[in-house]
Amino acid sequence: MNDTISKKDLDLLTASEILEEASIIEGFPPLLDSLQCEYKLPFPDESILSNMDWDDFTFLVAKICPDKPPTEYQISENGKIYEVLHEDDGYGIQEANITKELTFFAIRREEKIDYSLEFSALFYKGDLKELELISLEEQNNEDRRKKEAEMISKAEESLKKRLSISIFKLPFYLIFKFLFSISNFITRFLYKSVNIFR
Repeated sequence: MNDTISKKDLDLLTASEILEEASIIEGFPPLLDSLQCEYKLPFPDESILSNMDWDDFTFLVAKICPDKPPTEYQISENGKIYEVLHEDDGYGIQEANITKELTFFAIRREEKIDYSLEFSALFYKGDLKELELISLEEQNNEDRRKKEAEMISKAEESLKKRLSISIFKLPFYLIFKFLFSISNFITRFLYKSVNIFR
């Protein structure tokens, strides 16, 4: 697998879905971390995106600390970066003393348009020094919605087939189970009878 995921591969998946998929694939190389940004993102003034809520939106970022498993990070409103720690009684955060440039990206799905976003953030000892919008692409999502509808339709058809096959097999299964129980009872009865008369 490559160290990066192309924007084309992200067409049908959001960042959180990619991380979810990655976590269930055995042996998936931990090449990505997730990041949420409460700091104001630098959109053009006339962009509709500047009016949207981004605090709970999940972005992807190349591994920040390669020796750690996939990790969640947050950039606070004041520009500090924190590592999210999952604990037994909930979760906590701790400052991440990072000095490096991070590129984070995602696709945000809206009703009629999907937005492909990429940002560059420069951190020095955990403090945000620069945040820049690298790319912003808008795509009509009609094709994606059609593909999703087709996938849902196929999944529903497959489920209906399985249910109809299961319902068809049920009587045979019950008859077989009944016959097996009777033969099992007869076998045990004969075994005990033979042992009694010995």
